[in-house]
Amino acid sequence: MVSYYQMRKNNLPTREVEESFLLHLTGLSREEFFLTRPVLNPWQKIQYFWLKRKTTKGYPLQYLFKTAPFYGLNLFVNKNVLIPRIETELLVEQAIRHLISNTKRYANKKKLHVIDVGTGSGCITISLFTKIKKIDPSCAKYADFYAVDVSLSALKIARQNAATHRADIKFLESNLLDNPELPKKFDLILANLPYLKSEYSQKLPKKLADSLKFEPCIALDGGRDGLDLIKRLLVQLPGRLDQNGLAILEIDPDQLKVIEDEFDESLTIRSIRDLNGFDRFICVTNKNE
Repeated sequence: MVSYYQMRKNNLPTREVEESFLLHLTGLSREEFFLTRPVLNPWQKIQYFWLKRKTTKGYPLQYLFKTAPFYGLNLFVNKNVLIPRIETELLVEQAIRHLISNTKRYANKKKLHVIDVGTGSGCITISLFTKIKKIDPSCAKYADFYAVDVSLSALKIARQNAATHRADIKFLESNLLDNPELPKKFDLILANLPYLKSEYSQKLPKKLADSLKFEPCIALDGGRDGLDLIKRLLVQLPGRLDQNGLAILEIDPDQLKVIEDEFDESLTIRSIRDLNGFDRFICVTNKNE
């Protein structure tokens, strides 16, 4: 997420924030704006100062503008869904790489089942679908894409984003993989579940905590150790991953050893580092596969 405070902390001039307000209000590109130098009307001026006041309180720009970029797409977001993070794009990259590298193997299957667990805005599954459709249209045809969430408000937003980007995805209300309408087995399971500890706001820098407080707690709070939902999903995986199936989960880097120690006997776990060198994701397969 990006806030007025974070931009100042990163030494980015507040002028850039204010420019984003002007571009948003006028609907012009940066080049068009500086060529025409439009004058704001009274209503636009009111909106401008309202936006400025909200950002000084840490309110994320993405919620103010109702849009967030992710993997080349612009997605609708509001306070009911987590703002997509750039590091999560690496999860999509890994999913694409897996599907493409296994094209021949999957071609022998009647159906390929892919699911995004805890979909939120739908950023992961929509990005994956649209990219795969461009790279390998046949894969998009024989693959069934599912996305689940416990939040009906989040599912409404995800469906809206899928319709905007013409992504053929089945959205279902479900607590992890519990919905009986879901397939019994999946070839690819993706999840960016809440992984912050319940007391996260007490340990984060105040300005970052102030920004996070505007996002839905249900999408952030992972329980006492941050692993409540992740552990529950990992317990489900042995029975829900198809032969040669893969699950990719985003985690807190500090949780890797706990996960490995607890699930080493039932699952094979490999970590993937993000651009900062942290163990941000785990790739999970059934043992002996």
